[in-house]
Amino acid sequence: MIALHEFGHAQTLDHPDDADVTTWTDTVMHWAPKTKSKAGWNQHEFGPCDVARLQIRYDPLTNSTPYSTCLDLDTSLSVSASATSAGSGGSVTFTAKLKVADGVSWPLLASNPLSGRSVVIQRRALGGSSWANVGSMTVLDDNGRYTKSLTPSDTYDYRASFAAPNNEGLEGATSPVVRVTVYSSGGECGQTKSITDGHGSMYTC
Repeated sequence: MIALHEFGHAQTLDHPDDADVTTWTDTVMHWAPKTKSKAGWNQHEFGPCDVARLQIRYDPLTNSTPYSTCLDLDTSLSVSASATSAGSGGSVTFTAKLKVADGVSWPLLASNPLSGRSVVIQRRALGGSSWANVGSMTVLDDNGRYTKSLTPSDTYDYRASFAAPNNEGLEGATSPVVRVTVYSSGGECGQTKSITDGHGSMYTC
């Protein structure tokens, strides 16, 4: 415990104000570490608040490294669709981007991509107010991007959603809405059929 405490000083960690520490084991950097058999006297790794201070100072190791639960970081989520209109039976691929919000207080953490998390795609019927999960998005790369291909059966609003995890200091986020309009092909295209999507757009087969 004492050796780990001194390694913390070597990593630039100072003694915290114990009045700010909720749980003793949140840090090994107390000004008077326990050296007898009491709770937390024999820790073998930095506490979560030590990890938070190290992440603020040095940045997490990778984009999929969990953020300490002693942090409380806003996140930002966006989504785009490969097409905003599709014929019946057509496929649309959604791509989401998850990152730490641009405006968080610590410069090294702001705008960091968040990979390896759980992001879902949701849809809502036109005029509806409730959202339903329609699939988990697959990690596309280590740059915080996620993807999911769907075959819409009707016109829906879609969004990506990231729920705040219990094991990280990240807040949840939802993306802006993307509407995908599904139009009928009219069967054999020997006949012309035009429809509007409610926004003034017209599709012709």
